[in-house]
Amino acid sequence: MRQLKLASALLVLTTLSWAAPPGKLDFPPLKYSPPKIERAVLKCGATVFLLPDHELPLINLSAMVRTGSMFEPADKTGLAGLAGSLLRGGGTLTRSREEMDELLEFIGASVETGMDVESAAASLSCLKKDFSKTLGIFSDVLQNPAFSVKKLEIEKAKVIEAIRRRNDEPFDIARRQYRLAIYGPSHPLSRTPEIPEIRSISRADLAEFHKKYYKPGNMMIAVSGDFESAEMIRSLDSAFSGWTGGSVEFPKVEGVNPQMQARAGARQVICAEKDLNQSSLILGHLGIKRHNPDRFALEIMNEILGGNSFTSRLYKEIRTRLGLAYWVGSNFSEPWDLGTLAAGCQTKSQTLGKTARTVLAEMKRITQEEVTEAELKFAKDSTINSFVFRFATPHAIVSQKMSLEYFGFPADYLETYTGKIRRVSAGDVLAAAKKYLHPDKMVLVAVGNKKDFDVPLEEFGQVKTADLTIAE
Repeated sequence: MRQLKLASALLVLTTLSWAAPPGKLDFPPLKYSPPKIERAVLKCGATVFLLPDHELPLINLSAMVRTGSMFEPADKTGLAGLAGSLLRGGGTLTRSREEMDELLEFIGASVETGMDVESAAASLSCLKKDFSKTLGIFSDVLQNPAFSVKKLEIEKAKVIEAIRRRNDEPFDIARRQYRLAIYGPSHPLSRTPEIPEIRSISRADLAEFHKKYYKPGNMMIAVSGDFESAEMIRSLDSAFSGWTGGSVEFPKVEGVNPQMQARAGARQVICAEKDLNQSSLILGHLGIKRHNPDRFALEIMNEILGGNSFTSRLYKEIRTRLGLAYWVGSNFSEPWDLGTLAAGCQTKSQTLGKTARTVLAEMKRITQEEVTEAELKFAKDSTINSFVFRFATPHAIVSQKMSLEYFGFPADYLETYTGKIRRVSAGDVLAAAKKYLHPDKMVLVAVGNKKDFDVPLEEFGQVKTADLTIAE
């Protein structure tokens, strides 16, 4: 028996000696080949994307309506959010919210609505056998919202209470003050609801917003699950047969103010006083719009600088080597208008200055020298690998296809994305960093106890104290 065990051990050791070291393993590049998605236009004018999947008897449907808080009147900030919540939460002309809740809970289905800056959303999820019932509720919610006055007052009270508590979370303060400094107070990306505005919003405002934007020709639908495409199109045509309209006259949306762009020529410093041991820090400035061809190089630059938490330069330097923060990272946004390039973290008040200097130094370094081949390879591999996981389910795939068309991306964007990432070179990253990243023109926002900071904020630029007053 002992001889048998010895022979087995020798066999294991021999096998391991033949195995390639983990560092030598090589894998072929991941390729994304999306399934065929059907696209059709319903009789009502809505565009629909279909991806049948017969693995489970489930159906998932998502819709996007071309509206959003960017289109709400400046003196009614918060209107779009209330409309998105009460479209479902305020009941319909024939069903109360409670009646819908009871039926949906009984069949294990869901119907939800919401609002973002650039779009409104609605969704349903149910078993195949209950699709007709669930679609009936979904269609009713989109076409005939009641916007119950009682539910509106309840929702307004919730929003008002959230406004009163908005200074409780330091990093939320930092984000809000950062957006204000970047865009100014009236831009859709920085507008913040205030209590008097919320109080002024009426049911008539919600009904007018719905009437103006919720039209079938202004909507896209993505559906996946256990169905045949022809049958699904017939069901959707029937559900929306009485709904008409498609042309929407969109109001002019404010862009970045030239004065805000001119102000970006020198570093700004915003200090929000809070009696805290830990301070919040954000540094950033204006970046790029959606569809900028340099976005792939910027994505890799961001990944190396601070986008990949555990391997990024900021993480390695600020957390691992210097121990200044538990979390630190960077990001870049690409809305319809100029987005931002930014980095942020939370650190002790006594090390805020040192942390800010380190962030700025790392930003400067990435604009002065090419990233290493190892950094470049890891960033590209991570980006491509994470891209694949965005399509883990059929509904994620068809929803992404809808979203890309909604935002005007090329039809082959998904198929060509990984190739464009692979083609990014160290030279491309350096060129993008030099073109778009300007550490000397950053907005710096610090939230914390100013008297405890290790260096005076004036070292970084002219300091402005943030007004955290909440108007009643």
